Amino acid sequence: METGNEDAVYAAVGRALVNWYSVEVELCRVFCQASYPERFHPLFSDSPLAQAFWTMRSAEMRLNATTKMIDASEYGALFGDEWKAIDRKVRASSRKRNKIAHGSLCFHNGVGDNGELETQYRFISFFRAKGTSALKRADIFEADWLPTSEIQKAAEEFRELAQDINRLVVKVQLHFIPDNDDFLGRLPVG
Repeated sequence: METGNEDAVYAAVGRALVNWYSVEVELCRVFCQASYPERFHPLFSDSPLAQAFWTMRSAEMRLNATTKMIDASEYGALFGDEWKAIDRKVRASSRKRNKIAHGSLCFHNGVGDNGELETQYRFISFFRAKGTSALKRADIFEADWLPTSEIQKAAEEFRELAQDINRLVVKVQLHFIPDNDDFLGRLPVG
């Protein structure tokens, strides 16, 4: 079983959760865009639609609502196949996110390969899928231990997913607002 140092585990978890937030921000943009694709929807919006999106408590609820918005709009007719591929990726990634978000860094002291006492750090996920019972304290050794490398891989997957969603957002905006290049997300230089 892979163990790591404390900083590496925390860095991997932090990167994964920040990258997942980027996925949800992009989902919010799609949600708003599907309702009114002719309007520019900035990265951070305080529109009523964005506020409604963020009141939904789970990623699953947000994704379901976004898909319903897309299915009911011209957006879906034009970009539905692309959205379906993203929807599948988000659902698969969401399960990985839940394992990371509902976990904790654990450590134990043991004898290392060199025969010396050392502290080993592991990340344990307490997440259980819908319909299963919560993890009890006695079950801790049967829980899912997530290697740091797996968390790092998930963080990269989340980053790529956010970029995929953003590419769709820009593609839709280019279709509906072809003469407005303000939305391309250019960052100020300097």
